[in-house]
Amino acid sequence: MHMRRYARAALAAAGLAALVAASPAGAAGHKKIEPLNQYVVSGKVNPEDLARKGFDLTEAQVKGKRGFAIVATPSQAANLAGKGVTVRPLGRQPRTAAVAAPSPLTDPTHGYDVFRPWSLKPAPCPDTCVTPLEPLKDIYADLAQRNPDVVKKYVYGKSLLGQDLVAYKVTKGAATERTGSRPATLFESTQHAREWIAAETERRLFEYVLENKNEKGGFNVRQILRTKELWFVPIVNPDGYDYTFTAPATRLWRKNLRDNNDDGAITNVDGVDTNRNWPTKWNYDLEGASNDPTSETFHGSGPASEPEVKSLRGFIRNTIRPAFMIDYHSFAQLILYPEGWQVETPSTDTPLMASLAGDDDNPAVPGFDPDVSAELYTTNGDVTDDLYGAFDTLAYTVELDGGSGPAVGGTDGSDPNAYTPGGFVFQDSESAIAAEAKKNFAFALDMGRSAGDPANFSSHLGNTAPDLVPTTFPISYGDPQTVEVNAKRELGPVTLHWRVNGGREHRAPTTEFRGGSRYGGPGVYYHVMRGDVTGTFPGDKVEVWFTARRASTEPFTYDAKNESNKKVLILSAEDYTGLSPNTANVPGPAYLDYYKNALDDAGIGYDVYDVDALGRTAPTNLGVLSHYR
Repeated sequence: MHMRRYARAALAAAGLAALVAASPAGAAGHKKIEPLNQYVVSGKVNPEDLARKGFDLTEAQVKGKRGFAIVATPSQAANLAGKGVTVRPLGRQPRTAAVAAPSPLTDPTHGYDVFRPWSLKPAPCPDTCVTPLEPLKDIYADLAQRNPDVVKKYVYGKSLLGQDLVAYKVTKGAATERTGSRPATLFESTQHAREWIAAETERRLFEYVLENKNEKGGFNVRQILRTKELWFVPIVNPDGYDYTFTAPATRLWRKNLRDNNDDGAITNVDGVDTNRNWPTKWNYDLEGASNDPTSETFHGSGPASEPEVKSLRGFIRNTIRPAFMIDYHSFAQLILYPEGWQVETPSTDTPLMASLAGDDDNPAVPGFDPDVSAELYTTNGDVTDDLYGAFDTLAYTVELDGGSGPAVGGTDGSDPNAYTPGGFVFQDSESAIAAEAKKNFAFALDMGRSAGDPANFSSHLGNTAPDLVPTTFPISYGDPQTVEVNAKRELGPVTLHWRVNGGREHRAPTTEFRGGSRYGGPGVYYHVMRGDVTGTFPGDKVEVWFTARRASTEPFTYDAKNESNKKVLILSAEDYTGLSPNTANVPGPAYLDYYKNALDDAGIGYDVYDVDALGRTAPTNLGVLSHYR
């Protein structure tokens, strides 16, 4: 024990030396940090505006009023309030005034019954210790030492402050098995330092796998470990995670401990959001990440500029190459999958990823909402888009529950240093933490079991991925008409079939669509196959379906409307059948003839798509827009 404490002290001293090298002695003690608190912003709020200001958003509710939960300093919260915007605290706020910036890796004085820092010496438990009173790093090491038959530890790099970045491989014969010889699944957590429940869920999944390494029943962990590799990265951001234990003002710290202004202290202007620092789509726009160092979503000076990201990405590329990955976060009760960089942008492999994650009625994690990543707001430079785009990994973000219930243990409100449960502050309750972790095990082990053949995964829900997913539309504005189907690659060639007005069947081959200028390229397990329907005229009804080995789609029917030999499409969207700006329906469009007359005078042919006349539906890409340049 004394040797471990000495090693921790030496590690902290080495890291701190780098922080203060460019500043006068004791500079950190003269710097101030505003405490980070949780708030709910409601009223006339645009979530895109909040995202552009660098806030991490979660939908929330306080006293019956819905809004967006954010973490902010008191001054940031005050600047948001007013002009129809209300800002309310979420839970108890221990501090409001700026305080002296704490040293990054000092042992905490406030203790918890369950939660533990990564490498710092934990403070005494306020009630009864449920977790061993030692750093989380040592808890993992102890578990690995007790299970050498299935666990091997890897150090894949160093954090900014010199802490080892570690991963654990769990598989049968881990010490002698050639790494990469078995299909792999990666579980990692706590890119965002304040999300302690993510760290606990990761740890308990690790413990569950080890405790059940010989079990044939249940999830059949024994068989998974005989044929697959399960990889665990306990804490992606160990410096930031430890920093959240050091003082009340830093409990809600999110980023790593990059000293952005090189002043020798970690204050509100410092840190990089590691989950905006991954190379794919890095700095794509300033809604999905921020270029402001004071922002919670600051993306850093360049792609993979942070050692926590660069080292892990290199280790994933060169060593793990996972088929699946889960990145644990909190708090929103979501199961998210690519793409995250643009709203409403599913990936080509979404049929597979969505099927494994489940749906709103039957999600893979009970009570969670599965969806494409940019459900609430966009992100760029995040790990799921990066691993999917760069390494063909089917990557998920699992957003766990937020804190709730009575103040207990280290979240007991009687202590002036305690944050009460709510939002990112999960209650210091063994039963609540264990229950949160347990409900995630089945989804995680589905991936471990399925890593060898992801396209035909094994789901505890009994779900399967569809073979063929056609893109349907009700109206066509031309001939030939391109049609498409998203098909499993393993099916081989796909044939297009169609009938016009119930007549004879026509057939044509399909070819792979390589994607648009921004997205839509071939997936890992699916690709979009396209073909052309020909021989149709305005007024025809056309029935379309696709077949491949062992698979066929249900037919869909579209109405042929126009010849498609016009240069221009007028898209008329006046909302004359709606309520904006009218309070009652009006007979027809007020402005459409202006554009028609102008084109007539210029001798330019055109077609018209009138949104109101067509049931207030937008024109589809394939059926309508693809016929016009």
